[in-house]
Amino acid sequence: MPGSKVTKLSSARKEPWLELLRRRPELIIGPALVAWILADCLPIAFGRPFILGVWANATFRHTPGNAFPVTYACAVLLFLFAVYTLDALSWPRRLLVAIAVPFAFTHLYEVPYELIAYWVWYPLYNWALWPLALFLNGVWLALGVSTFPFWKLDRRAQAVLALFLATFAVWWLWFWPFIPPIALPTNPEGSGYILSKVVLALLVACLLWAGRPSRGGCPVPERPSSVEDPPSVNRDAGPGVVAPLTARVPFEARATALSEGRTAASGIPVVGRDGGIRPGPFGFDSLY
Repeated sequence: MPGSKVTKLSSARKEPWLELLRRRPELIIGPALVAWILADCLPIAFGRPFILGVWANATFRHTPGNAFPVTYACAVLLFLFAVYTLDALSWPRRLLVAIAVPFAFTHLYEVPYELIAYWVWYPLYNWALWPLALFLNGVWLALGVSTFPFWKLDRRAQAVLALFLATFAVWWLWFWPFIPPIALPTNPEGSGYILSKVVLALLVACLLWAGRPSRGGCPVPERPSSVEDPPSVNRDAGPGVVAPLTARVPFEARATALSEGRTAASGIPVVGRDGGIRPGPFGFDSLY
């Protein structure tokens, strides 16, 4: 039916939402970052902006616990790792994602930790269910989770996830291994707490490494041997000029091509003499 063909073509032209967020992460991380800044600038920490306390911790003017230096070091390393890993993005977008990645590490741990500690160490964590605490934790967690388009749970990440859950469970069930706090007052943090947190940082790095955009591009999928090149695929390029099977398409160029539907029906981009990707003769399709 002609109508069904038109519908199929128009739907194929639409870029997958996950691919769009990977190509333009500012669409999801930008609003989350703005919400984080606005929330932390509110005078909710005894009449002072909460971000002043964050700055005091970051500059080591106030250390909240003996695990903080380890947490801080992991966050900085994850930032640098994200900058290195996401080299397929432009520099502004790479820095934007890298800023948000450490928040995934800190609050994927802190939120469940504080909720459990509310019941285990109630006198120390009686604030964990305060509305303001839940609000701030939610904003920090949302900023970190906004980097999920660049996550992928491959086998390596699954193994590290299992290791993290094991160390986290052992710490909460038996508080092992435990080293008494360095100085009071401080959180009852032991080496099991620190170890499980380091494993979580490794998990975030594995997720980011597996889900990173390809540095050199995405390899063009192979075509079945039974499919022959059409007699004329591109008026400008001449008969049968198709990208070779070993060609690699840069990430942002591939994402742009997907958004405009400029791929051949078999999923192989048709390339003209000028190197531009042009539509194929059988409609449009996705590389995935």
